[in-house]
Amino acid sequence: MAIRCVQGSVRRASESATQIYDSSRRHKVFIEEQGYAAEIEVDALDPLCDHLLMTQTEPDGTTTDIGTLRFYPPKLKLGRVAILPAYRGGGRGKLLVEALEEHVRERRGKTGDGKAGVALRGEKSVRVLVHSQLHAEGFYARAGYVREGGQFMEDGAPHCLLVKELELVPEEA
Repeated sequence: MAIRCVQGSVRRASESATQIYDSSRRHKVFIEEQGYAAEIEVDALDPLCDHLLMTQTEPDGTTTDIGTLRFYPPKLKLGRVAILPAYRGGGRGKLLVEALEEHVRERRGKTGDGKAGVALRGEKSVRVLVHSQLHAEGFYARAGYVREGGQFMEDGAPHCLLVKELELVPEEA
């Protein structure tokens, strides 16, 4: 069955990390589909992260939450990118990552509430990091992320480090 994206949007989630998990986007992708243990899917970093949520307006006018990701500002680390299986293949994951990159550029690496982040005063760019599962490396490469180093094990699966340099929105004087 083809999914037609009538309207899509990405926003910073106002939900708690637990609600994001319980709403099943990450659960379906990481636990049901990929077999990760529930105990490691939501961790101590979730409450400290910015969570972006992708929604889609269906032809009948209903809105469906179809994807999410998290961003940990102190380490400039992107992770937990999850698009529900029925909505993959239309560039939605790339749009979600691009929305995160815009979020980082505008906020200069800080969370929306300014409570976390790296000291970016005077910096013109930052390096965003991803610990990518090996099977997802091509996805990030198409979004401009470059591999650094070899593979390593994380949460019981092979991963690799990918980075992307982002130009920041200049600070106002």
